[in-house]
Amino acid sequence: MIRPEVVTALLHHADSAPIHLLPPPDHLSTQLRHYVQPPLVNTSFAWLGYGTLVRREQAKEFLTLLKEYDLNQGEMRMADNYFTILRNAGVPTTWFDDGVELGGGQPFTVGSEGNERNWRHIERALELLLLKSLPKPLPHPTETDRLAYAPCIGGRPALLATNIRFIPEFSPSSPSVRLRTVEAHRIALLGSSTVETYINHPFSHAVDGKDETFFQSTESV
Repeated sequence: MIRPEVVTALLHHADSAPIHLLPPPDHLSTQLRHYVQPPLVNTSFAWLGYGTLVRREQAKEFLTLLKEYDLNQGEMRMADNYFTILRNAGVPTTWFDDGVELGGGQPFTVGSEGNERNWRHIERALELLLLKSLPKPLPHPTETDRLAYAPCIGGRPALLATNIRFIPEFSPSSPSVRLRTVEAHRIALLGSSTVETYINHPFSHAVDGKDETFFQSTESV
């Protein structure tokens, strides 16, 4: 469940790009799945279901794009796994958020079967992007693109941004390497301590209104 002040902040900051509200583990995965093959491929994966703000025009554009890629029925049912990768717009705009867990906090995808299914479609989305005709080269990222965001909890809607880097910039991957392998390799490079800090002391804890939690920047970057 998303708090009302967070929804208001999302609406206030909505612009031409979708905003993905993500819990820390998924926020990290989006950064680690950044896939670049200059000059035409610059993309990453981000979940839609947790709390993503997408304009109606963007949804229509995506549905049209799916028809152009000629996805089969099974792929269409899992189209949420294709959205950010096929947009090919660099790392999506992501906000840290802890949210309010419902249903015991269990994720929709449970167990190895669900994880394998999602990875199959994520890899398929990247395969389609690499095989199909691609858009014009993308502009270089700006300083704003490198900021991290977290909506404030309680009181008036507000958004905190920081230029603190939580993980290093990674080199482009070989075209032959699967995205799943890319993520695993980057996790190994970060080390368990950095990953644990990123997830257990996220930037959202700086604005969650709780005295017992705290934000801690990773010390290795």
